[in-house]
Amino acid sequence: MSCNTCQVKFSFFTKDIGCPGCGYSCCSKCLKYKCDIPNVGKKKVCGRCNNKLNKMNESSPTDDHPMLNTNKEPLAPIDVTMKYEILIFY
Repeated sequence: MSCNTCQVKFSFFTKDIGCPGCGYSCCSKCLKYKCDIPNVGKKKVCGRCNNKLNKMNESSPTDDHPMLNTNKEPLAPIDVTMKYEILIFY
């Protein structure tokens, strides 16, 4: 078996460690980012999980964002059949 990130072979000196974010096998050099994983806590994760968790934290909804405010009145319903007919005939 080898590291999922850098492809180094696991041996007595290079231990197989599972990333708590994705579960893939990584070496200790590739698990160098510390992130707060939901329901787990702050753990070392691989680069892919670090990017994914950072993007997830950046895109968390805030109250001051106008498009994410769901407390306003609901949107008007759309007639799907009419939209479908418009797409077919044009």
